[in-house]
Amino acid sequence: MRRSIDLAMLDSLSEFTSAHALLRDRLAAALAHDMRNPLSGMSLRAQLLSSPKMPKKVRDLARKIIDNGARLNAMFDELLDALAYGGGERLPLSLSSFDLLDLAREACAQIDETKQARCAVTGESIRGIWCANSMRRAIDNLLSNAIKYGDGGPIAVHVSRWEERVSLSVHNTGASVPEEQIERLFEHLRRERAGGPSGWGIGLSFVKKVALSHGGSVTIDSSPERGTTFTMDIPLDARDAHSSSP
Repeated sequence: MRRSIDLAMLDSLSEFTSAHALLRDRLAAALAHDMRNPLSGMSLRAQLLSSPKMPKKVRDLARKIIDNGARLNAMFDELLDALAYGGGERLPLSLSSFDLLDLAREACAQIDETKQARCAVTGESIRGIWCANSMRRAIDNLLSNAIKYGDGGPIAVHVSRWEERVSLSVHNTGASVPEEQIERLFEHLRRERAGGPSGWGIGLSFVKKVALSHGGSVTIDSSPERGTTFTMDIPLDARDAHSSSP
């Protein structure tokens, strides 16, 4: 009798957990979908303000609104991708040839422009075949994470190549990540630091998904002495990984 009661309680708890996760995912997807309507209206009005007839100062401000609106729209895409591909599936990639160092510089320049932190990019110019959209979003997430959990010091981005592999690292100073949390950092919809900066808890999970979808990986090195460094390691040409994806 006692064993039957225990099994029934475990089944009920499992069903409740599954129902809660499904409700959370549906709510997040609905919010992302509904928030796109006012975002679209904002972007359209900013387009009107960017008309050549407007003063240059107004056009510059309008361009910043448009750029940030595009970034917010990309965040919604990221949330929906995380919900749709939260399991073992790889992300759909639109592959093209581009310079990863240039992409990192663009992302860093936007951080510098908003004055959220100082961001410096070093390394070598490396042209490969990857998905520019998902790689840019992954870099943005790593930079955002460095800003949130750094100590306000400079953020260092480095791009390098070793044979047919490319690595992109993002380093920040500040409090290190506790060792017991490192393995859980990349879990889907999980945030370790209660009471810390707000967020959906999908940023690092998405970074990992981007790396895996390109046939690569992401690692973290963190200590009080060295600070924290996230490193994405991907092949120079992601076409083989993409063609073999399930």
